[in-house]
Amino acid sequence: MKQQVFHETKNVSFPRWKQWKQLPSLLSKTEQRILQTAFILAFISLFILVGGYLFTHGSPSPVFGGTYTEGLIGAPQLINPLYAISDVDQDLSKLIYTGLFRWDPENGIIPDIALSYTVSEDKKNYYIDLRSDVFWHHGSQVQAKDIILTFKLLQDPAYQSPFFSRYQGIKVEEINPYQIVFTLEKPSNNFLSLLTIGLLPADLWQSIPAQNAVLTSLNREPIGNGPFKFEKLEMDKRGVVRSYELSAYQEFHRGSPLIKQIHFKFYPNEKTAEEAVKNKHIQGLGFVSPEFVSLFEKEGMKFYYPQTSRFTTLFFNTQKHPALQNKEIRKWLARSIKSQSLIPPDQSPIMMPIFYPFFPEITEKIEISSIVSNSEDQNLATLLEAAKIQSPLALTLVTVDEPEFRFMAETLKQQWGNLGISLTIQFAPPASFEDDILRTRTYDLLLVNIEMGKDGAPFIFWHSSQIAYPGLNFSQWKNEDIDPLLQQWEETQDKTQQTSLAQSMETILEEEVPAIFLVRFTYPYTITKRIKNVFLPQIHIPSDRFSRIETWYMNTQKKINLF
Repeated sequence: MKQQVFHETKNVSFPRWKQWKQLPSLLSKTEQRILQTAFILAFISLFILVGGYLFTHGSPSPVFGGTYTEGLIGAPQLINPLYAISDVDQDLSKLIYTGLFRWDPENGIIPDIALSYTVSEDKKNYYIDLRSDVFWHHGSQVQAKDIILTFKLLQDPAYQSPFFSRYQGIKVEEINPYQIVFTLEKPSNNFLSLLTIGLLPADLWQSIPAQNAVLTSLNREPIGNGPFKFEKLEMDKRGVVRSYELSAYQEFHRGSPLIKQIHFKFYPNEKTAEEAVKNKHIQGLGFVSPEFVSLFEKEGMKFYYPQTSRFTTLFFNTQKHPALQNKEIRKWLARSIKSQSLIPPDQSPIMMPIFYPFFPEITEKIEISSIVSNSEDQNLATLLEAAKIQSPLALTLVTVDEPEFRFMAETLKQQWGNLGISLTIQFAPPASFEDDILRTRTYDLLLVNIEMGKDGAPFIFWHSSQIAYPGLNFSQWKNEDIDPLLQQWEETQDKTQQTSLAQSMETILEEEVPAIFLVRFTYPYTITKRIKNVFLPQIHIPSDRFSRIETWYMNTQKKINLF
């Protein structure tokens, strides 16, 4: 009997479910409550342990989804890269179309639809290979025929593109469906920037005659190849577009956007946009005037202030007033300016003082005091006497009759007046400024805003061939050392060589000071804090803020890191 019991016990395994079900009947009520409590505590402990692990070892990972609504001042007219000149049209075109190349805030001009390119030895031929994974929103593949058609329309005066003049002297030919060649009349280092313009699908546009090009519905309901595609629009009774909806193009060649939809709402002015923010109708606004910054901050919006390529610059006319022909006097005048004081109080932080000249994206920042150190120990009277120029110094400054220029000019007059300089200010009407002032060059000093462009554009501002109108060498400055350097800059695409040339030219410009940059503009852009991964160190035009929009995201989920 004992052996039998021993034998049966030896073969018993872990209790079966039926046996476990009998457990409550074997326990007293007190024991049952204790067991129940133990199970509940064990479950809570397990929940806390797992939750704690997820919290400490998990990281938020972007996921597809979300709808972002942005307000824009104005209304779309022609959402077409060949015609987009307003900020609104350019913003929408940027999202719907892409080009052979694109501008990146960190890397400058880089390939987009272009896979690779080579340049001939004489720098007149550009051979471009195309990516084979780029498709239009209606499904057809982007090929060489689309590039040929786009440039044909750009160069045809009958289509009346506002960019017509930029694309003359350029020949484009198809080698095969995935390779093209551009031939230039002369080398140009900014040619790649011309290839950032968005492309049009040939199968849709080749049958549209020139007289109907601005009338076609494709300008309001476009079919492009960009990160977002057109979904729908809403118009009021007057035919004005009030809202515009885009959805993520998930076959986008740089990767599917992470935001599912983008809605735009259009307002006639900032006051109505302000009300839209208060009422939670929009989550962002392109360009915010300083007076509205505090309001949007109270609404929990995040601000970005990317630097732009627009500068307020004071040009010294080196061919008119004898004092301004003397570089030591120009240095002294430059050093005497307090740029911070020139910014109207209501324009900060849209305008920021700068303390470096000429090539801000390439060379290191240089303090104005170091630029003019040779004349630092001399006073103006001594310099005027040495140059045999009558003292006190009397100069005439010409600028545009607009509030910010009035403030800056009057402030500069006061600064120089305290130093014994007589400054007469002439305010010219904006409508006649180009013909009356820029064409004739009748000024001692010129205070204007300039756009440096994506490539820095030094040639048009400093080369002697640009002294006469319509050139932009407003200083009428001629220097035999810088001209050949500028010519080399104009012809090279090599970034290392450009940097070397910029440094050499910077040295000359520091020594000669034909002008001085006073203020650099920013682009105040406000957006909901829900939008993540926004990278905006600088832009050239407002639509550049969308350069990396496919990487923006709104939604996340926890990703577990096991190790």
